[in-house]
Amino acid sequence: MLQNEEQVPKHAFSLTITEAGNQHTPIISAGKLKELYTLMARLRAADPKRKSRRGKTRRHCFGEACEVAAVIDLRPEDAVTILPDQRVALLASSENQPDGKLRGNSAAGWSVLEGGNRERLAMAAGIAFAQRMERKNSVVVAFATSPDIAGAADSVQFAHKQNLPIIYLEKTGANVPKLKPIPHNVPSIPVDENDAVAVYRVVYEAIDKARRGAGPTLIRCFELPLSTKARVKDQRTDPIAYMEHYLRKRSLWSDELRS
Repeated sequence: MLQNEEQVPKHAFSLTITEAGNQHTPIISAGKLKELYTLMARLRAADPKRKSRRGKTRRHCFGEACEVAAVIDLRPEDAVTILPDQRVALLASSENQPDGKLRGNSAAGWSVLEGGNRERLAMAAGIAFAQRMERKNSVVVAFATSPDIAGAADSVQFAHKQNLPIIYLEKTGANVPKLKPIPHNVPSIPVDENDAVAVYRVVYEAIDKARRGAGPTLIRCFELPLSTKARVKDQRTDPIAYMEHYLRKRSLWSDELRS
């Protein structure tokens, strides 16, 4: 069950297995893990602006781990509000894609909505309220920065009071110890923005909670301090390399995934 941020151990969402007696049971299927990696790699390859003029990789507000994990299980009746120039819109449909395969799951086709910062989050609350009034079993995923959340505290608080089916993904721009207090009462969870498995687990539970009518969740995406990450240096801040390392450790990797 989701908890308030202050009740969550710092590293609670870097775990990916549970223990029952002497057995270790995977929480996410092998197929889903591979699908996460495949969509992350395709999303990066499909981004024409990912390289700067000097050949350096361009940093987007949200990395592939947060973008893919947040929408991979959405249904056609769901909606996503995005930041300007956010790549996650490419995952909504396979239309206009050269291979027609960027959309990784047959349930894609959810709506993509853009707008100004305050307007975008107010629009998310409005859509979620309409969905609830129509008794639709759908959710809204809203990507935002910390200033967006603070500036739209009234609509976020409205979503909380009305138990609206919204999942907020906040780009904090900070490490866990430096996260600022939140100006609302929405249950919040910090998660490592480069760990697709951790993000997926939290989003999966938040979506299930929203569909049950239990209200919104704020997922605070931060960058985990390097000293607590995987020991392989090149895999600490690249979500795709981090996911590849994860698959290799669980003997799920094959060169076909990369191709």
